Amino acid sequence: MDERGRITLPSSIRSKLGIKPGDELSLTVNGNRIIVEKAGNPFERLARILGDLSFDRRMRLEAEQEAMKDAVGRSGLHEH
Repeated sequence: MDERGRITLPSSIRSKLGIKPGDELSLTVNGNRIIVEKAGNPFERLARILGDLSFDRRMRLEAEQEAMKDAVGRSGLHEH
């Protein structure tokens, strides 16, 4: 880590995870560990989890809002 708190990921790790310049990463603290993950679209993740489950628009909107709250909460940022 440099004096500004930046961490450089080795090219072998970036390659293995498919991380390219400009990609967004998600950092999570778990005990004394920092977990770095390539950030994904929470709506795509929700669609994969739910599979072929069909429901009305209101339920989909609620599910998307919950997914967004989860994504914002995990990022440590706050919605405006």
